[in-house]
Amino acid sequence: MNAIRTDWVARMLGVLLAFHAMADLLRPEFIPVNPGSDVIAHEPSFWSSFIHLVVTLVVLPLSLWAGHFGRCDLTRSGWFALLTTGLLLFVAISLIQVDTIMPLIYFVLLAMVLLAALVFASTDLARDGGFQNMLAAAAIGYGLILFAAIVIGEYSFGRLASRAGPTNLGLVATMCLCCSAAIEHPRLRWGLIALSALTLFLTSARGAMVTSFAAALVMIVIAIARCEPRRRMGYYALFLCGVLTLPLLIPYVVEDLLRVDDPRRGLGSGLTGRSEAWGQALRLFAENPLTGVGYRTHETYITVATSAHEAYLAVLAELGPLALLIYLFLIVGAFVRELIRALRSGDRASIASAAFMCAFILIGFTENMALATGLPMPFAMMFITAFAWRRGLRATLADNAKASARRGPLMLTTSYSAEPAMQPDQSKGRSTA
Repeated sequence: MNAIRTDWVARMLGVLLAFHAMADLLRPEFIPVNPGSDVIAHEPSFWSSFIHLVVTLVVLPLSLWAGHFGRCDLTRSGWFALLTTGLLLFVAISLIQVDTIMPLIYFVLLAMVLLAALVFASTDLARDGGFQNMLAAAAIGYGLILFAAIVIGEYSFGRLASRAGPTNLGLVATMCLCCSAAIEHPRLRWGLIALSALTLFLTSARGAMVTSFAAALVMIVIAIARCEPRRRMGYYALFLCGVLTLPLLIPYVVEDLLRVDDPRRGLGSGLTGRSEAWGQALRLFAENPLTGVGYRTHETYITVATSAHEAYLAVLAELGPLALLIYLFLIVGAFVRELIRALRSGDRASIASAAFMCAFILIGFTENMALATGLPMPFAMMFITAFAWRRGLRATLADNAKASARRGPLMLTTSYSAEPAMQPDQSKGRSTA
């Protein structure tokens, strides 16, 4: 019964992750922001902000519910708790010099989401595959958002915008692509992948395209590494053919897909104003080298764009260099741990998480995707990193390796915890943990 309750909460959390992204469809009609344009920021609508707030407030009690029925043990997520506590400490220190109330509210919401991720990741999900169910539900929700955006059919300068904007829709497509790896049903999984690819093409969101390509490469490498040895050479040959055809595709990719010669967003525009924003963010850090200017406040100092458009410069300018080191250790470590899990166990949740973290790390170089709970991708990242840093990596890999040896090289296990599986008690005719 407890496993069923935890499974329900896991799927509900996945729905909430998608519902958080869906709120962007309630924005006013999209207006592009370009260098020299009158519009320099996108103000969210009341309802989109309200939905973001509600989702943020709901995930904590849901996680506490899972912790009550899922045998929560916070020592399982000790590393995640330590790293996020360090980040929250630097956030609190940075707010000492801030005289407005909104950054403090953002800090409270950030702490709530991190606590929800910590509690849920510390529950016993060995038997019900809760993490995989959460990612699968999120993937389906992201797919519905993409379908709705295509149906709405609003375009801006030839790019699919549909209220949320091309960049946001491109990132939703990236998340859908990554999380689709957690879905067992192959037709549904490939359908979501095709929908994500179509959306990326229609939005022409270059950052999302590059990160999605990198995430797909991660999934391909894992699939090749996990396939039967007799088939591996064939996959390597196909992969080599794909690499050899890349030079033929470069002109199309550069001119038609990435549109680097577009005067509004090409190379001549200074990366759509990002280069100037990066310079302003660096100057903010130089003026406040220890504690930064304050969490979620650097945007008020950027005059050439909506933000620094670079997650790592934003963290550096807002929180200082020590906080940036902790943040990098948190997300890069999460990617490495999930990649190792995926390569050794073939766990679908780990494959999806490794692809997601790869995309998240790369998109940080062009978008301000760091610790903002109001953005869908960082919001999902907090839950994924919590699971990635869950204690018992070696024990989990050992259990999955034994299961793979018993069931064959292509069997994918969904066990994410190092807890022992249920074994039948022959003497009493019942199951014991």
